[in-house]
Amino acid sequence: MIAAANAALLPDLQMPIATLSTLFSTAPSVSPTLVVQNDADFYWLPNIPVDPPGQGTTLQCIYQPCNPPVPSGGSLRVQLPRLGGYLAWLGFDLRDANGARVDAWPARPGIFVDSVELVNSDIQTIYEDMAINFGVGAGAYGGTNGYSQTAAATSIVNPRPTGVIAVSRKTSLAQMDLGLLDTGEKFLSSNPGTQVELNGVPWGTIGATPGNLSAVIGQIVPSGRLLQGLPEV
Repeated sequence: MIAAANAALLPDLQMPIATLSTLFSTAPSVSPTLVVQNDADFYWLPNIPVDPPGQGTTLQCIYQPCNPPVPSGGSLRVQLPRLGGYLAWLGFDLRDANGARVDAWPARPGIFVDSVELVNSDIQTIYEDMAINFGVGAGAYGGTNGYSQTAAATSIVNPRPTGVIAVSRKTSLAQMDLGLLDTGEKFLSSNPGTQVELNGVPWGTIGATPGNLSAVIGQIVPSGRLLQGLPEV
């Protein structure tokens, strides 16, 4: 683990690139453009209590449309509906003008909360995280396709639906969904004034335009105070 909470002690990553003669057995006549992409999962200090929620707390699954519509190949942020409470997951359902789901996701979807980017992951990384956290799109044990996302792959137990991605906030420090044992420290704390946006620079190709994005949100609405230890009798 690399600490990143101290701005004076940020890590320095150096990646020397080998020569073309090392990268290729026969160097091409036209030198290619190399792109290095660095992704890092990080755990930040929780901003909510890690105590169990009070009795009567509910987990509500919300499905609502987002705005504005998504143009084919356009670059824009799409706003989610106003939320409140703790968010356990952020799901997204993208459809074209005919209502058919389409995988027109940007190469690196970005999730902004009050104009601060909290998630900027390669779309393939999001697919892999979905396989780990939700069991969607994962290969069977011993399968050769790993985190393949196509339904045609014979080893896929539960293929990912076309046009659907999701980011879990129930993984906590262990990066596992522990169900009722989850401490909730990575729940995204929100209120009716919180603005959540999904950014695409650019979005993919949509045949029947415009595309329509809907949010599938797991929202925890606490009731009463948070429990602090065992009640006195």
